[in-house]
Amino acid sequence: ATQTMAKTPITEGESDAVMKEVDPFMIEALYGKDPKGQTGRFGAEGGLTDLLNEPEFVDLVEKHDLQLFNGPMLGDVRPNSAKFWVRTAGAFDVQIKVGELGSKVVATDPDDDFTAVLQVDGLKPFTEYKYSVFLGDRVIERESFLFRTAPEKGQKVKFHVDFGSGARYVPINEHAWKKMADRRPLAYLGLGDNVYIDVMHRRGAQRLFYYRRLLSPAYRDLVSSVAMYAVWDDHDMAMDDSQGGAGLTAKWKRPNWNVFRQNWNNPQYGGGEALPGTWHSFSLGDVDFFMTDGRFYRDKDDKTMLGPDQKKWLLESLRQS
Repeated sequence: ATQTMAKTPITEGESDAVMKEVDPFMIEALYGKDPKGQTGRFGAEGGLTDLLNEPEFVDLVEKHDLQLFNGPMLGDVRPNSAKFWVRTAGAFDVQIKVGELGSKVVATDPDDDFTAVLQVDGLKPFTEYKYSVFLGDRVIERESFLFRTAPEKGQKVKFHVDFGSGARYVPINEHAWKKMADRRPLAYLGLGDNVYIDVMHRRGAQRLFYYRRLLSPAYRDLVSSVAMYAVWDDHDMAMDDSQGGAGLTAKWKRPNWNVFRQNWNNPQYGGGEALPGTWHSFSLGDVDFFMTDGRFYRDKDDKTMLGPDQKKWLLESLRQS
C-alpha cells in the first residue's frame, strides 16, 4: 500500500466534555488538518512528549485532570497475579495497590511514551479485588477499578469472555463498551483492527489513534476492569489489506510493532525482539487461548498467513495444550 492514510478521525457526535477539547487539539497536532498532505506539526514521529511541550495542551491536562492520561488497563490475569498498564502525562512514579498488596514503583519516561506495566502478586484465584493507582503523592480511585483473577486449573467455576474487532473510534457508538463492561467478562479478546489506524509510515498518527481510543470514558472503564488481550490486523499494523511479508527488511515493521507494544498489556508479543509479532497465548483456568498474528509475516508468494516461526510455535503449543 502506498497511501499515507485512508480514514480520517471521526469527531462528529462527540458528547464527552474532555474529548470535545482534547481530541481536536491532538488531531491537529499529530495528524494534520489536511489528511492528503499534512503530517501534523511534529512530523512523522510525534507523540505525547511533543504535546506536553505545548502550553495549550498542558492547560488542557490540568483543566481535565489528565495526569493519568490513559489507563489503567488490566491484562495478563493469573490465579495469583495481575498486570496493570498506564500512561501518564509526563514523568511520574506509579504504583498499583490491591489492598495491602502493592506493585513495584515504576517511573514513566518519554522513551516508552510515558507508559509502564506494573504487576501485583500474592492474589487469590478467581477472586474479585478493588485497586488504587498511586501517581506520585496522589491516590486515584474509581468505581471501575475492580477486577477478578483467573481461576486455577481444575477449579470448577463459570466465566465468560467477550471479543471484537473493527473498533474505530466513533463517538456515537462508544456506549457499546459500557454494555460489555456491565456484563463483567473475565477477559476481552481484541481480534485485530482494535483501533483502526490506517497509517503506515507515521508513528505520531498511530499514537494519536491509541490516545483517543484510550481516552474514551466507556472504553476506559472497560479496560480498567476486564483483562485485555489483543493482536493486530491490517488496519492497525499498516494499511487496508497490508501483508507484512517475510522478514523484517521493511523499515516500518519494527517501529509499528513498538507502538503496538506500548499500547497493550499482553503476556508477550510474538517471539520478542528477536522475532517480533503480536501473537501470544494464555490460560484462564482449564481454557487455553491462542491469539495469532495473521499479518506481520503474511506472504502471498510463500502462501503463508503466519510465517514459519509463528506456525511452529502454534503447532507445538497446541500439542502441549
